[in-house]
This record gives sequence, structure tokens and C-alpha cells, in this order.
Amino acid sequence: MNTDLIKVKQLSKEFFDLISIEDACNAVNEEFRGLFISHTYANSAIVGLSKNGNMVMGNIVENEEDYKEYRKQMFNHIDSANNCRQILMLINTPYKLLWFKYVRHFLSDKDYGELLKDIWQGSENPNQDVNVSLDEVIVWFKSAKKHFLMDKEELEYFKNLPSELTVYRGVSRGRNPKGLSYTIDKEQAIWFQNRFSTEDEPGFLIEKKIKKEDVLAYFTYENEIVLNINQEGDRYE
Repeated sequence: MNTDLIKVKQLSKEFFDLISIEDACNAVNEEFRGLFISHTYANSAIVGLSKNGNMVMGNIVENEEDYKEYRKQMFNHIDSANNCRQILMLINTPYKLLWFKYVRHFLSDKDYGELLKDIWQGSENPNQDVNVSLDEVIVWFKSAKKHFLMDKEELEYFKNLPSELTVYRGVSRGRNPKGLSYTIDKEQAIWFQNRFSTEDEPGFLIEKKIKKEDVLAYFTYENEIVLNINQEGDRYE
């Protein structure tokens, strides 16, 4: 099927109103409120607005008219988009997986695979998304056509994986040890292990021997292996 861009645009507009400004403010630490927010289409209260042909700065938290103008501006961007990727670029990064959940049923196989890859790799911490469970993500990766999910080099590497291989996951302070993201590069995993670690809260390294059949995808960036941790009742516990 082809991507139903009209439906994607409709859902993307509804997505704007998913979170109120009040909730967007409450979603960030109190010390940052009033400046930073966590809205589906904004991470800052201060936004650029086009008024009378001039670009001005507005405050969508303190000024209701600025909020309405920003909403109108985002809707115009959505309406003028020629493809889903142009809409995706408007979405605040922490909500991109959730947006995919909204629109995935209306995507072509090509858009489905390519957007899932872009969102997964572009998110800061997709393994701990509060809006999307890892069980859901596993289903999405299993549903994606491999030749759209991976480029030619990645697909070739994926096809040539041995029947059994060793992968690593570096778990730093505050990160989910039961994530899907592993790597074949031990040094890369150690970097993630130490990324946010402190002397009081050190990270740790997970090393697993896995079966090729449980690999959902391979991505050249960070030599990532996306692993189906639920296979056979989570055999990797």
C-alpha cells in the first residue's frame, strides 16, 4: 500500500493537542519550568513566530495568542509537507516514537521501515520511552521489511551474521538494563557504560551470547544490534 499522507497529516494535527501546555510545563523539572517544556511540538516556551511577514519570538506558555499562532504555524507546516519525514522533523524528539505509534498503520512498507530506523537511532533513550513499551517496539521491528529497515550494507551484514554471536550492552546510571540496544563493539558498549556513571553510581556491562534468529536489525551506527529480548520467554534473563 502507499502511504496515506492525508491521514498522517490529520493524525499529526491531533497529535499537537495530545499534551496541554500545562502538562508540557509539568513534565520538566521544576527548576526549568517557564523556559523548557515537553510538548509534542516544542521543547521550549520561547518559539519563533512569523507575524506580518517578520520573524519574532513568542512565549507559548505565558501568552495564549502566541500559543494559538504557533499551533496554526505547525498546522501550516504539516499541510505543506510533501512526505512523512518533513512532518517527523517538526515533532519534539521525545515524542517521535509515540507519533510513529499513531501513524504507522497508514504508512507504506518503505516509509514504515525507514521512519522506524530514523526515529530509533535519533532518539536519546528509546529503550525507556514512557509512552511506548519495548514489547510494542519489538512488534514494530518484526513487522518492518528488512530491506527498508536497513540499507544495503547493513542488510548484507545482517544476512551474514553467524548463527550465534556475542553482543554487549553498556548500562549507565539511570538506564534500563533490559533494553533492546546492543552492540557487537565491546569498546562502544563500555563507552555507554561510563557515559553517565559516577563514583557512587557506576555503570555495568552486559555480555550475551545470542542467536541470529533473535536479531531484529543491525545498524552500522554504533554497530548496533536490536535484540528481541522476549524471544522464547526472554531466554536472555
